[in-house]
Amino acid sequence: EDSGLDEYAANEGLNLSRIGENRAHLDDGYCLLDYYDDPDFDPDGQWSPVDPAITNITFNGAKRDQWRYAKSELQQIEASCIRLFGTQNPTKHDVAKYFFGPSSPLFILFRNRLGMNHKEFLDFMSTNNTLAEGQSASQLYDTDFPNDLTGLMEKLEYTAWWRKISVEGVPDSSTTSVTFQKLFWEEVEETINKLLRALFIEGRSGRIINLIDDDKFHHESRPSNNKQFNVKMIKLVRDNRWGMVQDTNCAPSLLFAVNILTHRRKSKQIDNTKMQLFGSAYGDDPARAPNLSFLHMHMDRGYSFEKQHQEVLAPAQMGITCTTARSSNVPFNYGQTPKHGDKRIYLAEGGISSLRMMKKNCHGRLIVSGAFKTGTAVVLYNSTEHRTMQMDFVTTTEHLGELWHNDRQQLRERGFAMEESIATGIAEKKHIHQKYMRLFFELPIIQVTVCSNHREWHLARRTSFTSKQTYSQIAILRKRFVDLDNEDVRRVMEFMYK
Repeated sequence: EDSGLDEYAANEGLNLSRIGENRAHLDDGYCLLDYYDDPDFDPDGQWSPVDPAITNITFNGAKRDQWRYAKSELQQIEASCIRLFGTQNPTKHDVAKYFFGPSSPLFILFRNRLGMNHKEFLDFMSTNNTLAEGQSASQLYDTDFPNDLTGLMEKLEYTAWWRKISVEGVPDSSTTSVTFQKLFWEEVEETINKLLRALFIEGRSGRIINLIDDDKFHHESRPSNNKQFNVKMIKLVRDNRWGMVQDTNCAPSLLFAVNILTHRRKSKQIDNTKMQLFGSAYGDDPARAPNLSFLHMHMDRGYSFEKQHQEVLAPAQMGITCTTARSSNVPFNYGQTPKHGDKRIYLAEGGISSLRMMKKNCHGRLIVSGAFKTGTAVVLYNSTEHRTMQMDFVTTTEHLGELWHNDRQQLRERGFAMEESIATGIAEKKHIHQKYMRLFFELPIIQVTVCSNHREWHLARRTSFTSKQTYSQIAILRKRFVDLDNEDVRRVMEFMYK
């Protein structure tokens, strides 16, 4: 960690020309220093097989469950808006006023710390929003191809504010404990999270589902004295760039962040999780685990290690479903050569789609680990919620089947944003699944999955095993069926779960 910081701590001036470029890389890579800061703890408990019988078979059950939860989430957030905005019919204008209005704590912070007036604040935020949509500062202020800057800041004014922000709160030789102020960016993050907490967390009731993702945003950053900013500088593997990263906690129906956390210097991932969940989103003390038994948290593999379960997830009693790395504390592995004494079950990545599950009592609660073979790869997951074999079909009429072939945009508008499964690509049809494809194509189905990053894809995490595979299998049927005795249904089950 420190060697990486020292390596990058070149004495450069503040570079504002690339604001907006390479600022957010979603899902495509991970950071070198996050997953393996510490050796994992010894695993707790012993794995044993889960009953392989399918315990529940439903039709359109997952979709009904998803939208039932979505409706509840939206109703509760609407009630929060009514309470906070003081109106029975909240609009986008009320939301903008809440975050950016003249009485907003965020504007008051900019006014008190930087001396901004309200118009300057709005122009500054509008400019940031324009750049966040993918345009770089160099492109926005290109003199050869000028852009309409109505409602935005001119270049000199914009860069002047950023230079002021870059030194606000940074201690110097004259700073004492009496005159010390928080770094400006830390106070901005704290203020935003308080606004989000009041809107999306406080006042909610019943079962709550959130999506938390470490290193969700990677911001390329080149400050000259980055150690003074208390920001952890990480090199992202995918694009070989240095910068700071943020973890996000989101509400699945709105796809809106309910909490953000920027990695601090010398912090470990487990420290970040405690700070975000215990000290910001759901509590006020990162050292004290609140009771989060009402919460089902969907996570990626950065949260899957034994130490996270022992120190964060289990003490807070939250339900979790997360993908997991190929570590020693899970019962499955793939794509590697077994080492001496390795008791994990090794799975081939090719072949028919299937699901293997093992269970154990871990830190006082039952947890299931699964290995889902997609046909070309293996996805590993852990869950305290999904602990039995289940199957759900999305049934449709012949008309919707026709839309799949002829007008997929209309199908999307009806709430079915789907694409053909990766397990049925051309290469797999010819090679990996050659033995089974004739039987499969005799059935009146097409194997599909929900499009990645679409709203339904996120909502489907409510009943899915992983973030990448929305349901265990989804089928659009060319011919309608009504009961489990139907011959087509029986053959599908035999094919997929032989």
